[in-house]
Amino acid sequence: MSPMRIPSPAAGAFLALTALLSACNGNDAGSVPPPSPPTPVAMTTVSGRAAIGAPITAAAISLRCGDGSTASASSGSDGAWTVQVPTTALPCAIQLSGGSVAVAANAETFYSLARGSSAAAIANTTPLTDLALAQAVNTATGLALDAWFGGANLATQLPQVASGIDAAVAALRAALTTAGYTLPAADFDPVIAAIAPGTAGDAYDGLLDLYAQALSTASRSYAAARGDFTSGGALAAAPSTPPPPVTDVVSGPLTAPGSATLGAFFGALAGDYRLQVSNVYGGAEGEFPNASLHSVQILADGTVNLIGNTQTVSYRYVQRTLSDYTQDNPGTATEKDIARYYAANGSSIDLFITYEPALGYLTLTAQGFAGAESGVLLVSRQRDVTPPPLTPTTPADSLAAQLSAAYVGQYVVACPTDSGGTVNRTIVINADGTGSVDGLASVDAGNGGGVILQGNRAYSSLRQSGSYTSRFLLQFLPDGSIQPAAVNVIAFETSKSRNCTGVSGRANLAAVNAAAIVGGYARTATLNCPASTAAGVPSGSTAFSIAADGSISLGVLSVSPAQYNEYKSYYFEDSTTYAPADNAFASHKQVISVGYTPNGTLNTTNLSLSVDASGAILGVRYQYGFTAAECTP
Repeated sequence: MSPMRIPSPAAGAFLALTALLSACNGNDAGSVPPPSPPTPVAMTTVSGRAAIGAPITAAAISLRCGDGSTASASSGSDGAWTVQVPTTALPCAIQLSGGSVAVAANAETFYSLARGSSAAAIANTTPLTDLALAQAVNTATGLALDAWFGGANLATQLPQVASGIDAAVAALRAALTTAGYTLPAADFDPVIAAIAPGTAGDAYDGLLDLYAQALSTASRSYAAARGDFTSGGALAAAPSTPPPPVTDVVSGPLTAPGSATLGAFFGALAGDYRLQVSNVYGGAEGEFPNASLHSVQILADGTVNLIGNTQTVSYRYVQRTLSDYTQDNPGTATEKDIARYYAANGSSIDLFITYEPALGYLTLTAQGFAGAESGVLLVSRQRDVTPPPLTPTTPADSLAAQLSAAYVGQYVVACPTDSGGTVNRTIVINADGTGSVDGLASVDAGNGGGVILQGNRAYSSLRQSGSYTSRFLLQFLPDGSIQPAAVNVIAFETSKSRNCTGVSGRANLAAVNAAAIVGGYARTATLNCPASTAAGVPSGSTAFSIAADGSISLGVLSVSPAQYNEYKSYYFEDSTTYAPADNAFASHKQVISVGYTPNGTLNTTNLSLSVDASGAILGVRYQYGFTAAECTP
């Protein structure tokens, strides 16, 4: 018999380890499989266009979905928006609010519905999707859209609402057809149909434009029209032609009265008009060529639609300040009622509506819709009014004409823009003292105000300040050239002061005859001056005179033509020739002011005569050194 072998401790350990590894790697019934990877969550990309005829840009898009989740997005410049939600979250109710249309703030709220189970879902947000969803929600829940979207039961009600949306769309198609609209397609569904907002020839966009025009004609808001439709009422009838019937006759003069409040203003002017382009600039010429006629709609709620060649520019009033509306000189022949529409950020005015009841004259100044510096002035016809006889001016030739004589001509200046570039402005000064900036009157018979000539040794300047929104100040060097960077222009499309640079144009400063201007007011008078104990100044009853040669004296104070011409120290203003009564920029007087300062002294002597339109003295103000006062008749 062979002797028994006893395994060593190392060998035993090896056998034990081998058995253990065999048990772990075998197919024993007690083994545990590795965990499975998580199942991916299916997502749906929801997208659409926000539009009202033009795209609604920067609008807030809010989604509330069937599983209780929420999502949000913002519309782009073309109205497009997109957001991802879990597919199982659908259907989702959609609310659009805020943003802007063209350059006007969007004051409307529209709703839509996203549904389906695929990787993509289309859900436009327009007035028509709003009507369809309003019908479906009313049928399913009896609620209005705003209350339903903000309610606690939306998630549980969504399936029933979604199941009724097809029937609501069909009812909308029938209502549109009955109201005379042509549908983009027989199976048109505003929620999912393709649309290119603001694009000429796009059928869906054109339908939205027509619907907006129909509401304007009916003086109905979108919210009121929604309520009508959900309660079984008919849609506003489609215009007979797109756009409304047009005749090449400018509307007006209007017969609407003046209005003390903004609401009354909108109510009085609500209607369709045919207005003519009086001025256009900055890239808006394609939509509104100069002198062309365009349809304009004003709704009672303040909505304004300007129908261009290829698109509708819409504005909706949103109050920004307490002075959004002003009624100047109410009840008089110079009354002007003005409504101002501010940009969404409140920093600038995008639309002015001005109405002059006595003339029946309606004007709209729209700006910024085709670029920051773009704009158009649209005007109606105005009533012919025979002005009352004018009191002859003193001297016989108006002071405004005399002041402008040296500056008659055309001047081109380069003005900075908000975007960092420059734009040329054309200033015209006429022999009769009237003027304009880019064709818009700064001072004329309809834009009363001041023509001001000021001189000194370094430069002379001419200023016209009649129009609230078109004024200028030109400064000239002694050789007649425009002083660099010394042109101040307020152009009507921005109402912003611009420090501009001269490009072309030269004044004939030799034509300025200050002595002749002063001598034209030759007279003598006794005036009452404030009592004074100061040396060298008038006090009490004092003789005043202007000689034909242009010399002027008040008591012991006097200034000769040689003295004021040496320093070109004169200031002349005519704010009476061009009917300034309705203009805050005019002082409603004529001013003849001359002075001089002897070399080496501080004893400036200055004498200023003020007269009214008839030439009657209003007062004479003097300055001698540091003493100044006014003497009166």
